[in-house]
Amino acid sequence: IDFLSLIAEDFGIDKTTYYKLYTDEIEKVQVNFTDRIIQLYRLILVMQCDGNWHEKEVNKINEIGLLMGLDPNGIAILLAKVKADGTKDITPEFMIKTFFNQLN
Repeated sequence: IDFLSLIAEDFGIDKTTYYKLYTDEIEKVQVNFTDRIIQLYRLILVMQCDGNWHEKEVNKINEIGLLMGLDPNGIAILLAKVKADGTKDITPEFMIKTFFNQLN
């Protein structure tokens, strides 16, 4: 906390405002299931835009997907499909089939 306080000070954030971050309750926003899938897909597109698939990036995509509450099998299927075929065959129907199976 003290280290981050020094960084906040460097950015011109006074100590009262900084410590308020730890005392105020943060409102949690519920994101629906479809929006989480779309966001994961966007992250995959950003990851692969340079044409290289780095192991650290793939691991991070998996981690983020899990934190979003998405099915690990669905994440793996989507990653494999994008890596093999690019984005040309990623349709809404494919996404629904891939991820909505976990809701059953």
